[in-house]
Amino acid sequence: MPVLIFSTSLTTQKVSFLNLFPIFMPCSTLGSVAWRRIKDDKFLKIGTMTWAGDSNVSLNYSRYSSAVTTWDLVIHQASPEDAGLYECQVTSRAGHIRLVQLNVLPVYLPSLYLLVSISITGKMYVDLGDKIYLICNASGGPRIPDEIDWFKAGDKIDSSKYRHVALDKHQSMADSSFISRLTIEHSQLSDTGDYICRSSRNDIASLKVTVLNAETANKRR
Repeated sequence: MPVLIFSTSLTTQKVSFLNLFPIFMPCSTLGSVAWRRIKDDKFLKIGTMTWAGDSNVSLNYSRYSSAVTTWDLVIHQASPEDAGLYECQVTSRAGHIRLVQLNVLPVYLPSLYLLVSISITGKMYVDLGDKIYLICNASGGPRIPDEIDWFKAGDKIDSSKYRHVALDKHQSMADSSFISRLTIEHSQLSDTGDYICRSSRNDIASLKVTVLNAETANKRR
């Protein structure tokens, strides 16, 4: 465990954040640091090690030059209870202490914005050989989903099993939504089935797609 040397070199910074987004508390130094929350009197991070065992807390580490590094403390899902005084302390004899006063501001959003929804749009019936194009839109809630997975008949769609299926995705901050598109350029009869999209929030939508063998039907006539 590093020996922590207290120093008279003390700076204080105040930061305020809304409780919708991850919180970054800055600290740039000439050496490794230890982060702790003053009122709890326990270390959260010592260097790159997690000391408190809190998965909600991480370290944003980067090096500006051969000497200066940043050790920003990140709280991923902040709440007003996380507010308080935090200390970034250099773990070398030449270090200093930086105090960060964190204020977490609650945000009260319209109920419409908080309404979580997920949906699939696309054609339910396509002719054999035509394109299948489905769009999954997961929106609403205080946080945008991190990921969307696709399934067919309960089996997860990935590039190794379904090489003829293309998936692309993007997040829209303006609409607070995550959109994923499934494309099959030339449909096969085996592509008939129930398609499901599931967000990382475990919201689920489904759509049954049927590939029609129009050529066979015309011959029977």
